[in-house]
Amino acid sequence: MNQRIGYTIPFMPSTPNHLTEFDDTYMRDNEDEFVLTEPHNNVRHAVVDFGCIWKATGDAREIDPYAADKLLGVDYRFWNVFHSNIYATAIMTKPRGKICKMQYVDFNELQDRNKFAASIKTCDRFQLTDIMSFRYDWNSEILAQFHATYFWNRDEDEIHWMTDGRHYRIDFVTFCHILGFGQIHRSFSRIHDVRRLEPHEVSFMWEDPSKANGRRTGLKAIYYTMNNLFRITLNPKDNATDLNGYITNVLSRFPDGERFNVGRFIWAELAYAMDDGRRSLPYAPYLMFMIERVSGQRFPKDCIHGVYNIKKTYGGKGNSGAAAGSPTRETSFVHRDVPESSRSGRKRKSKKLGKMSEWIKAIFATCTYAANTAYEDRLENREAVRAARELARLPPLAPVRPPPQFPNLPSLSNTSSTDEQPHGYA
Repeated sequence: MNQRIGYTIPFMPSTPNHLTEFDDTYMRDNEDEFVLTEPHNNVRHAVVDFGCIWKATGDAREIDPYAADKLLGVDYRFWNVFHSNIYATAIMTKPRGKICKMQYVDFNELQDRNKFAASIKTCDRFQLTDIMSFRYDWNSEILAQFHATYFWNRDEDEIHWMTDGRHYRIDFVTFCHILGFGQIHRSFSRIHDVRRLEPHEVSFMWEDPSKANGRRTGLKAIYYTMNNLFRITLNPKDNATDLNGYITNVLSRFPDGERFNVGRFIWAELAYAMDDGRRSLPYAPYLMFMIERVSGQRFPKDCIHGVYNIKKTYGGKGNSGAAAGSPTRETSFVHRDVPESSRSGRKRKSKKLGKMSEWIKAIFATCTYAANTAYEDRLENREAVRAARELARLPPLAPVRPPPQFPNLPSLSNTSSTDEQPHGYA
């Protein structure tokens, strides 16, 4: 059946209710099993690996697949061959689908720690608290189908996709309504309307402006914390070490700058990700919530939306409450955003390396013994056949090559050179 339009939620121009208060009386439970499955196509087609290319994916996304009838013979979950190809080559490469890591923020827990007061205030001012604290589990197959069949109709400002064989669409205003952003919020400026800011243009975000290199290390506390909160909620990336994309534009507005349209930011970042077959799908909990509200179905969940346990407020020296561009009076040791166990386990790591060193020495000694034994055996065999070859007037055998030597190998430990010799070769 050529199904073009699914259930469309009517939108209201006024400020909507909180997204968790959405009326779901029209929804029903779908108890079918949804798991990642290879496409079953009954039509022959060329297989294109979209998992390692980006331009071809972007070009294919520019074509409206839903302007034509659904291709017969393609897996029922997809509209055409491109959908089947990108699902098979770019999405099924991961056991749970190609989905960015997403977590939510427990602001109630953060309020008990004074060092996050500036960040909490910033999130409230920019109306980020509700969306960042929103928690919703997802189904990897349902999102994989969305990932494969996504299309953004720029003329109508609508997103189209397929879920369980049906074609659905949603306009931007309704999308914002579902995620809890009202008319006033949509009047805020758009981050993507201007070019990306280079680190040197927003060097005030770093403790040492001369070291504004686009990395998290050295950021002032407010920017370091806000970046960490942002990258696991509203700006998830496969690489979270660098300040990629438009995140510098966002961070530079904190804590007291111009507010921006968060719904449009999500909408645009989703489009950027979908145009590159190498990138993972962002916004899993928000998209799952939206898909269920548009389709009118609740699907079984196989992925948990966990809480973000943020511990550090510093990427460099500075005061955790420092305002944008303002000098700081207090300094502290540099903290890294790593689990506590990674730092406290340094001694255990040294002991483990010591044990590895002993194992490597033992392996090296065994190999050395085997090489020397083989060398000596070949020397004896060469001498044993030398007389016979001379009587037969045959040329002598080539000299036996000695085992390779590695005199300049670096030490594996802090022991003396005598101790570093292989066992049995003191």
